[in-house]
Amino acid sequence: MFDQIDIHGCTINEAKIKLDNYLNSLNPLIDEVTVIHGYSSKILQHYVRKQYNHKKILRKILTMNAGATILILKR
Repeated sequence: MFDQIDIHGCTINEAKIKLDNYLNSLNPLIDEVTVIHGYSSKILQHYVRKQYNHKKILRKILTMNAGATILILKR
């Protein structure tokens, strides 16, 4: 199963809090999450793709859509 979260317009700190809270409360049946971060300023894109870490993330998939990243979650 998959889900998505939109963090457009967040600061890095807001994005971290929002992503942490989201992943911590996520239904355990969800194994894939699309993070919609946008790409115009590249700040959130870089943060999600290169810096953000969470214990539930197994790997990240960089999509052809520069405004989204897929997180594959551990079971």
